[in-house]
Amino acid sequence: MTDAQPAAPAPATDAPVADLVEKTEKVAIADNDNKDEHVHGPDCKHDHDHDHEHAEGEGAEGEKQPVGRNDYDLLEINGTRDKTTDPLVKSYFEAKELYANAIELLNTIPEGAETELIEQHKDDIVKVTHDLMAAFLLDEKAVVMTQRILKLAEQYEKYVQAYNPEGTSTTTVDSEEEGAEQQATIYTKDSVIF
Repeated sequence: MTDAQPAAPAPATDAPVADLVEKTEKVAIADNDNKDEHVHGPDCKHDHDHDHEHAEGEGAEGEKQPVGRNDYDLLEINGTRDKTTDPLVKSYFEAKELYANAIELLNTIPEGAETELIEQHKDDIVKVTHDLMAAFLLDEKAVVMTQRILKLAEQYEKYVQAYNPEGTSTTTVDSEEEGAEQQATIYTKDSVIF
């Protein structure tokens, strides 16, 4: 048999419990159907001078924050980038600069895969594609994939189909799936499949 010890007398806690009950009765539950909910869109009615970050990469005072920030970006933010001799840091910032310049040029190319559009902007399409691939190969963490880059890939594919430039090979592969097209063409440039 075990020795049973008498339970310790309960402390007199009626006053604190009463205070707690009174405080919980005063708690109001927030209404989730509130019309002033923090939503960004065409019907946005709230003040944007608040102190949290947005996905667009702007901070509290409107300064640009690194999109898809990497640890190396902290070196630049803290002003200590030039104090490191790490070659990975150097290649990251080279890739980031190349990517930024390519995106700037990409934004001047209209979206679409019409033949006339491709013809008009073919040099820019090739340059942007080359620069984005070079940036990716330098350091993939410095490159952010966007929907616009995917559309650029479609434009580049249309360009390759129309011009098949020197240095770009096409390989025909038989499809293994039954009922699928008999052949599919894979376009490659510098051993990277598009």
